[in-house]
Amino acid sequence: MSENTSNTTTVKPHFKLWTKKVEANEVTPQHPHKPFPGWVYGVLFVIFDIIVVTALEVGVSSSSTRVQLSSPTVGFGFVSKMWTDGNFVFVLNVILVALLYLMLLMLFNRFWTASIVILAVGIIVAAIEHFKSRSVTRPFCPPI
Repeated sequence: MSENTSNTTTVKPHFKLWTKKVEANEVTPQHPHKPFPGWVYGVLFVIFDIIVVTALEVGVSSSSTRVQLSSPTVGFGFVSKMWTDGNFVFVLNVILVALLYLMLLMLFNRFWTASIVILAVGIIVAAIEHFKSRSVTRPFCPPI
């Protein structure tokens, strides 16, 4: 009943494609450009975030001649409302979209992929909201 339990064979890695680093560099050359510094990604994050919020705000703002709107600002008046009326909805929307953007960054782990997705979703939602508000001619008043 003696069993041979000693493992005398050595296992070589199967996934080693090149034996020398020089061969690997010939197949996959080093990139001559330097990567972006970290602060550039931070600035781009804020810029893309503001672009998405601006698209959403402009998409839902519309001028109406028949109905008095609760928020009658048209175009980029939502930014000036921060100083004239003390209405900081733009800042709160930037924070909310930034949180969604951060979740996408954590999900994809790629800055440019998350940026394209958040911009595309923001512009699509803004277009849908714009056409929806243009097609509805009377305001929605919930029953009391």
